[in-house]
Amino acid sequence: LRHKPLFGFGVNAHTRGLIQYEVRPGVWWKSKTFDMGIVAVFCQRGIVGLLGYACLYGSLLFTGIRKKYRRDPLMTALLFSLVSYLMCLLTISTLDCALWLLVAFIVCTTNIIRSEGDQ
Repeated sequence: LRHKPLFGFGVNAHTRGLIQYEVRPGVWWKSKTFDMGIVAVFCQRGIVGLLGYACLYGSLLFTGIRKKYRRDPLMTALLFSLVSYLMCLLTISTLDCALWLLVAFIVCTTNIIRSEGDQ
């Protein structure tokens, strides 16, 4: 946090030995893994990246709970999947590929529902 708070250290900063924890005052330990997905986002992408991810998660949640999309059972399932993914960010698991698949499914489903409503 002291060195690169705005943009972070970049992807895979922990494997390159750039992330260190202070075990006790003056004693630093290099970490090879992250304990939480949110900490990984913050360390690798900084405050700007964390805000970007928060906007992404917020917009996906907002889209999923809108009345127009909530009636579709597939969108309901995708919303539950997104909530499950967000809970997984509190664990050690890293599901970056699953996030982008989930984003793609939500965007595609939203586009299909919109196009059916226009006809």
